[in-house]
Amino acid sequence: ARYIEARISKFGLDVVFNDEISADDGIVFFQLHLQKSEKDVDHLLQEFLILMWQRFGCWLVGQQIPFSSTQFSYAVPVHVDEYVVMYPGKLNFNTDVCGFHLHTKYLQLPIIRDERQLARFIKESPAYILHRPSQDSSLKAKVRAMLLTYDYTEIPSLESMAELLPLSPRTIGRKLKDEGTSFSEIKAAVRCEYAIQLLTTEHLSIAGVGERVGFSESASFCRAFKQWTGKAPSAWRK
Repeated sequence: ARYIEARISKFGLDVVFNDEISADDGIVFFQLHLQKSEKDVDHLLQEFLILMWQRFGCWLVGQQIPFSSTQFSYAVPVHVDEYVVMYPGKLNFNTDVCGFHLHTKYLQLPIIRDERQLARFIKESPAYILHRPSQDSSLKAKVRAMLLTYDYTEIPSLESMAELLPLSPRTIGRKLKDEGTSFSEIKAAVRCEYAIQLLTTEHLSIAGVGERVGFSESASFCRAFKQWTGKAPSAWRK
């Protein structure tokens, strides 16, 4: 970060990168502000910095973080199709500030990289940052990515998901069946993964984990978890 800051300052582009958390919806917003944005005529630096922090965050935790949205303080560019590939989630233009949103639950992911790996990452940059991650165009991947942007206590129903896609519930069910899965299976999978993450990395009670995953009763969570994994939550933790 110091190296990047020094390089930016050399070109007279001071950067302020802040995070703001809304307790109401559990969404954190990382805001990028160039104090001398007039020197970034083509918005190239802003675009690269946002891309860098998104992909660096994913690299630190070893998985693709489903960013809810990315926003830019300028009009829709002619090459907007490239943005769809580079930035996951919803794209917003003509906003007051640049930045991106993600759910606070992803701030709890454990960092799996060490200093040796970080040194290699910096040495090989910007190759990793500019590398486009593989795109899974299946409906399963799309539904999963959308579910991951929600709090697990407020996961939308199939009908609500149908309005967002937009597809009819019947069409979603048919297409997911063709892909060998269902909406309920995808929903169970994302809940199971988050429960395992909490059991592994957080000092929460079993009831607390169940509540985070969207179960109001501990017994219901234990039954569901055993159905998902074949083990009780306490046995998995041990």
